[in-house]
Amino acid sequence: MAETTMTALFGGTGPDWTARQVPVPEPGPGQIVVRARATALNNADASMLADADPTSGGTGKEYRAGYEFAGEVTAIGEGVDTPAVASG
Repeated sequence: MAETTMTALFGGTGPDWTARQVPVPEPGPGQIVVRARATALNNADASMLADADPTSGGTGKEYRAGYEFAGEVTAIGEGVDTPAVASG
């Protein structure tokens, strides 16, 4: 059975990331959905968090963290020829 929610990290609401449950997105045209099995945060993520932190003069603009990940493709949008959805 496909999962309907996922955990996502958000920045921009304070000095730390906030983990919360959000709906699993549907892929748009030319997009894929990947079920992440491994994630990493790097110096760019830390800089983005600091720049957005409203408690220290940051923008306060909320964003979803995590651009480094590995996993399986679970859904593809219109016009995507590759990669294939993992089975099993």
